[in-house]
Amino acid sequence: MNDNYQYEGLFDLIFTSEQRNACVNALQHAIDASYDTKKDIMTVLDEFLPYNITNAILELAEDHNIKLRDGASATNFLTVLIDMLKNAPTVDITLAFYPTYAQLKEIITWWRKEIEPHIILNLKVDQNLLAGAVIGFNGEITNLSLQDSLNTFLKKT
Repeated sequence: MNDNYQYEGLFDLIFTSEQRNACVNALQHAIDASYDTKKDIMTVLDEFLPYNITNAILELAEDHNIKLRDGASATNFLTVLIDMLKNAPTVDITLAFYPTYAQLKEIITWWRKEIEPHIILNLKVDQNLLAGAVIGFNGEITNLSLQDSLNTFLKKT
C-alpha cells in the first residue's frame, strides 16, 4: 500500500505544484524552527500556510502520535511529509485561462479518481491556446487544444 494514504488529509487540500511548493517551503522552515527553542513549529507553519493546511498537518501529527514540540520526532515527521509531497506524481496541464477554484477542484477530482489518487497538477497558462488543454503525463504529451484541432482540420481541407 502506498504510504501517501496515511496522509490523505493533506492531499485533500493540495491540488497544484504551487501549493505543494509552498507547503514544502513551510515544512522546511518548521524543521529549522524545531532546533530553535524560541520558535514554535505551529507558529512558523501559520506564517507560511493557510489555516486549513496547518490544521491538517497538526491533525496528521496527532494521528501518528507525533509531538511537534519534540524536535527529533517533529523533524522526522516533517521530513516524511516533505519527501511525500516532493515525490507525488505530477501532471502538466496547459490551459488558455486560469481556472476557477471550482474548475480546479473538478480537474483534480477527475485525475485523482481516474488516474492517480495523489497526483499534483502543474498548471500553466498559455493565452495563445484558444480553448482546451495540453496535457503532459508519464512522458507523453496530448494536445487537446482547439487550436490544434483547427490546424488539423485546416490541413485536411
